[in-house]
Amino acid sequence: MPPALGRVWMPAAIGEPLTTVGFTDTSVYDQLQATGIVVTGGDETVRAVVPSHAEHAALGLTPSSAAFSVRRIATSQSQGVAIECRHTLIRGDLFCLTNPMTVPVGRDRDESGPTPPLALAPTVG
Repeated sequence: MPPALGRVWMPAAIGEPLTTVGFTDTSVYDQLQATGIVVTGGDETVRAVVPSHAEHAALGLTPSSAAFSVRRIATSQSQGVAIECRHTLIRGDLFCLTNPMTVPVGRDRDESGPTPPLALAPTVG
């Protein structure tokens, strides 16, 4: 069973050159960069969800299992628009969310610090 289910939406002019790429040994962002489009930012939202019956079956989950929904909108300064909308559903038992914590130099430890970016990594086992 796959550890995750993913869906990606792109403007046709951006996604069309990728329709013949086999993604076994490469990534969407590497292929976009090869066509001159560099992902420069975006937003990602992670939340716990109860998958549909079809998603439970596709992921090999028991009916009461939860998963994580990751929604991303990626942008490129060169295109000036959102170039990717992605939704990934990840098995909850194979997911780890790491959020590094840093305290800027000179900041009072009683003040709340900035929210750093999240790092997502599926786990195995």
